[in-house]
Amino acid sequence: MHFLKATAFLLAALSMQTVSAIPARNGYSSTPDCPVGRSSCKPGESGVLRVPEMRAMVDGKPSEKIGHYIKLSKAGDKKHDQQMTFDVPKGAKHCAIRWDQGEKRKFVVKDSGLVSIYPTEPSGAESVGSADFTNWPQHKGYVSHLVTSVECQEKLSLLLSLDYDGSVKMEQDATNGWYMEYTC
Repeated sequence: MHFLKATAFLLAALSMQTVSAIPARNGYSSTPDCPVGRSSCKPGESGVLRVPEMRAMVDGKPSEKIGHYIKLSKAGDKKHDQQMTFDVPKGAKHCAIRWDQGEKRKFVVKDSGLVSIYPTEPSGAESVGSADFTNWPQHKGYVSHLVTSVECQEKLSLLLSLDYDGSVKMEQDATNGWYMEYTC
């Protein structure tokens, strides 16, 4: 009987943790630090925003279709870039862009996986950082990678582009893909 109570408690705790890691449909984090619907944060608070909006870039402009998968490719002059967008609470001061890979994942890299990150405004701006996905799908276990820190904006959009021929495909969820940590 004690085992059943302990198991029920553990399952309840895990389900609460899982729910808190799944992003709300409105783009705000559902963690205790930034409850659903909150559009601002107070000094000293921090939070994590996961599964940003992903849009394919078509003729240099983001498509209307919103997705959540990482899907980048480059073959010669043909490129499939993406724009990722985070809805950041008002008052956030320090925004760190990261990516992680969980124990379980759908993640494939072919050839080069070196991704440069650019601000979407102004057009033609220099890279603010890069993430190298090359060889990481073969690594066992959870790993988190710091990519760069950027100036926080309430709607933070960044352009993602492969530097060399290759492709990166990753399904984003509570433990895989791009995310942002912020403090206020």
